[in-house]
Amino acid sequence: MRNQEQLEGVRITAQYAGEKREKLIYLVYPISHMGRRKKPLDIQEVVDRYAESALISAIRLRRYWISQGDNPQKATEKAVRQAVGMMASSGAPISRLIELFQELKDASDGFLEMLTRVEQELKGK
Repeated sequence: MRNQEQLEGVRITAQYAGEKREKLIYLVYPISHMGRRKKPLDIQEVVDRYAESALISAIRLRRYWISQGDNPQKATEKAVRQAVGMMASSGAPISRLIELFQELKDASDGFLEMLTRVEQELKGK
């Protein structure tokens, strides 16, 4: 047990490609100073967050492989393979993964648009 946090194991079962898979996931949530626990995230939110983290992991892993001497294409292939494995192990159905990554794409597009406008405004000053 870590300081001011409590670990709670939750066993989840997911059906993926016709195969039943079981995982033990540990939920970590803070204990308030009064000793009351905050409500842990529901299992769908945990699965979604894990699947979403695959994209960030792929980006970081691609940078790592490039720093190790791989060309960008090979680094991307390795990173995508790892990300696909993470997404598959999340147990999220493909339709949900598409929704999650579309949300991330939309958010990224919005951030890029905003940063481009800020950059242009700063150049204009």
